[in-house]
Amino acid sequence: MNDFTTNSSEENSLIISSNPDISISDSSSSASSLQIYPIDADNVRLKTAEGILLIDVREADEYALKHIPNAINIPLPFLSVTIADYATPPDSVIVYCESGVRSEEAAEMLALQGYIVYNLGGISTDWPYDTITELPASSQQEAP
Repeated sequence: MNDFTTNSSEENSLIISSNPDISISDSSSSASSLQIYPIDADNVRLKTAEGILLIDVREADEYALKHIPNAINIPLPFLSVTIADYATPPDSVIVYCESGVRSEEAAEMLALQGYIVYNLGGISTDWPYDTITELPASSQQEAP
């Protein structure tokens, strides 16, 4: 089985490894080393127990409807700036979204900034465990 997949575009080619012991390189810049690794739900639980930051890159309303326990919400459009409030390179972080598309973009963005990134993919397909739902304050009523 091949440990690598390649995402290519005219501007950039990114090699992603399924083996976290292999350093990942961005072929458009020989000086940088991108570290992006796929991660499954069981290992997310282990790594978050070790203190690794778990980031939901969906919008705030999506996060409120359903998110993984202990995850913080940093929507993708704000990630490159807001991440510095929580971590600094070369810290490890775990990212996820709904289907895996935004988490892949987030993983590449964070890896380019020097983070070690684990990409869970999508909460709807890759997370079999309980999630948290946050009800809006207006729908929470006290008992009479």
